[in-house]
Amino acid sequence: MGRKYIKVIAEFSEEGLITPLSLILDDQIYEIIKVVEVKRVAATKIGGTGYRYEVVADNKTIYIWLEDVVFSKTIGARWFMDSEALS
Repeated sequence: MGRKYIKVIAEFSEEGLITPLSLILDDQIYEIIKVVEVKRVAATKIGGTGYRYEVVADNKTIYIWLEDVVFSKTIGARWFMDSEALS
């Protein structure tokens, strides 16, 4: 079990809401059918903090985290999940 950074296709609304639409893991695209809940928490089992999205993808409830990243001249964000979540 460990943290795995993933590609996520997301929608950014005019109000500032970030909604993940699908995730890409090992060249496989998983459509996110539903966002169940979003909250700021620590990823205690795999390390890290951020906004935890509880989502339904591939007929499974999984957690993905959006983590803030600060670079030298800009800020960004990246997504991660438990590497075994869709196994």
